[in-house]
Amino acid sequence: MSDKIEKTDSSSDWWGLSSVKKGLLNYIFQDAVGVYKNSSHLACFIRCFYLVPFRYTVKFRFIQYLKQRRRGCLLAKWFEYCFHIKTAKMGCNLEPETQIAPGLIFPHGFPVVIHPYAKLGRHCIVHPGVQIGTSRTKDGAPIIGDYCFLGNGCHIIGNCKIGDWCFISPGAFVCKDIPEGSVVGFGINNIISDKGKEIVSMYL
Repeated sequence: MSDKIEKTDSSSDWWGLSSVKKGLLNYIFQDAVGVYKNSSHLACFIRCFYLVPFRYTVKFRFIQYLKQRRRGCLLAKWFEYCFHIKTAKMGCNLEPETQIAPGLIFPHGFPVVIHPYAKLGRHCIVHPGVQIGTSRTKDGAPIIGDYCFLGNGCHIIGNCKIGDWCFISPGAFVCKDIPEGSVVGFGINNIISDKGKEIVSMYL
């Protein structure tokens, strides 16, 4: 997981685009495919533009891409300024510094709060009311693994790690490490089963 758009194999000729541009399109297409399955990447991308959360995700990826370009600094700052104004109106706190792997899904929109130092793995599902942030001691931000489901209104706070294939139920409060494949129920660090992968798979 990185805040930079990953570079693809430069040895392959793909529309004559640079490796960073290929990485940008790869991220956006994977975000789109996460919303619409069983369709081509292009069809998913076109259909997803009707969805407001996906359009914000594309802007988020594009600003990260501009920040990697030496000549795109001023343009990146302008897009970031406009992005912050629009996301504030939507109740979304999402900074371009946040490290989010491809496949991010906001199935029902916002509000959502994600700390700039938090890290999210591939194909995470983030529902409205989710808060991912630091504790009062500010000793670190959460690291969330791949294929995690974050239910409505759940809170993940502090220097904790969430393993892959975890299902965080609506209203759950997590402030400690959660093993891979866990199901966390309502309450504080309430691990109720190890069938997270089976449950998350139903939403992918």
